[in-house]
Amino acid sequence: MSSWKIFFSPIPSSSLITNCAQLEGIFTCSFFLSNQFPIEIKGKNPGHIVWSLTCMSAITRTPKPETVRTMETLSSRKRNVNQGRQLLSGCGNLYIMIWETTVTKVYCADHTYTTIRLPINSTVGDIVLSARDKLCLGHDPVLCEVKSNGERVLFREKDRCIMMSLSLNGRLFIAPREHLDALTPVPEQEGPNSSTMHVIEVMSTKELATQITHYDWELFMAVHEQEMLNKVFGPTVFQEGVAANLEQFLRRFDQLQYWVVTEMVLLNNVGKRVQLLRKFIKLAQHCKELNNFHAFFAITMGLGHLAVSRLSQTWEKLPGKVKKMFSEFETVMEPVRNHRSYRLAVSKLTSPIIPFMPLLIKDMTFTNEGNKTYYDNMVNFEKMHMIAQTLRTVRFCRRNHLEPESPETMK
Repeated sequence: MSSWKIFFSPIPSSSLITNCAQLEGIFTCSFFLSNQFPIEIKGKNPGHIVWSLTCMSAITRTPKPETVRTMETLSSRKRNVNQGRQLLSGCGNLYIMIWETTVTKVYCADHTYTTIRLPINSTVGDIVLSARDKLCLGHDPVLCEVKSNGERVLFREKDRCIMMSLSLNGRLFIAPREHLDALTPVPEQEGPNSSTMHVIEVMSTKELATQITHYDWELFMAVHEQEMLNKVFGPTVFQEGVAANLEQFLRRFDQLQYWVVTEMVLLNNVGKRVQLLRKFIKLAQHCKELNNFHAFFAITMGLGHLAVSRLSQTWEKLPGKVKKMFSEFETVMEPVRNHRSYRLAVSKLTSPIIPFMPLLIKDMTFTNEGNKTYYDNMVNFEKMHMIAQTLRTVRFCRRNHLEPESPETMK
């Protein structure tokens, strides 16, 4: 009988065996797969074991993944939720490597700023140290995010990868702790003054949905399952674990949602607003047909935002057929019975699928927080399997690659 040993490694599964020696941990378990091969898993903690359980199918049944090229630095990809053309700009590969550097502005209370270049996985302490020296600040300043509404979010010194987790219109500020109340948003955070409908209306709705879907797919493919574990278990389990690609994918959801809201409220002409509302509803429909539930949820939630839903004159002039279509969208999105409508819809599909990622993160978080990790000093493997099942769902969604549509089919 053949015997395999699988050791956990926080890197892609293709490198599991070559890196096992230095990563051997303290938790060990042995069991049999359906093919009767004994499997031994070792990990430094239960979070590692979850990842091992998820990787087993990749080692036993799937070929070695292709090498992923690194992404160009984020500084060359400025994205603005308020600009339609920038929202749709794509690229060949969006995979972020943690050692890549990014250029970030750090502001003072008087709105002067310095520009720093640091690796994406830098800690808040690294950012403070670099900015403090350039701005000649005193000892022990703190770093915080100031949002466009004036809200302040204070970061901890050991927080990592915060450049990727800033809100859409947030800015980094550095100041002494006693001066935090004096921090105000910079003028550029006030938002746009005009709509970009002229960019949207020149593209067919199907072409627009296709372009959005391909961009979302690249972001989704860049997310490694390990990043989801980093997000859910946090630094208590993975001290240096980051989720840069996952944060970028989640940020994309907010970009799409508030892009819809922004475009709707910036139009003053009711007739044009009705036209744009109709286009957005059809855009959501095409995204759903392309199995892009990430964009489907974002667009539909944008149209359901209070700032848009209160435009009563616009909704009244919408054709009844389109209103009915939007009502069906809301049914799919209902959170009743743990999003049963959405889960049933997805269960009937085949990959490629771009899932509603916030729900997957929520599933893993509830499983982690609602179940004990240990019972009588033994690992709760039922909990580990539940979390691993969510990761397998992600793997199923991208089992098949998204094929680009020809220009003729998009007309």
